[in-house]
Amino acid sequence: RLAEVDRRRSRDTALVAVAYADWDAAGAPHPDEVIASATRLGCRWVLFDTAVKGAAGLLDGVSAPAVAGWVARAREVGLRVAVAGSLSLDDLASRPLPDCDVVGVRTAVCSGGRYGRVVEERVRRAAVALRRVGPAPTDARGVER
Repeated sequence: RLAEVDRRRSRDTALVAVAYADWDAAGAPHPDEVIASATRLGCRWVLFDTAVKGAAGLLDGVSAPAVAGWVARAREVGLRVAVAGSLSLDDLASRPLPDCDVVGVRTAVCSGGRYGRVVEERVRRAAVALRRVGPAPTDARGVER
């Protein structure tokens, strides 16, 4: 099925693989399997997210070194990285994120949760927080220092 999607997509549209931090609860493949499949299938991106919405966020459900390791392994094989998964404004302001290209912030910037309205002031606060905190410092294996 993915091969058919790949044949029909515009060449300027990149495939994005999705790996779930709560992969076991979601019945999904382990993130390392997703990274391997992504490179084999020609994806240029991998998104690390949570499947079970309303449960633990990306930075709560697994250890920061585990997420940083997945990100480092994705980088090693040339993938660009996005992270998301119930990230709050407090998360953005106080917790270093793994080295990523894109951060999904819907929960953090909407009033009333993920299906609420985007609030301009929250977007500003998220941008300031991301600039201030920056990525988590990691060694070559993705282990936090």
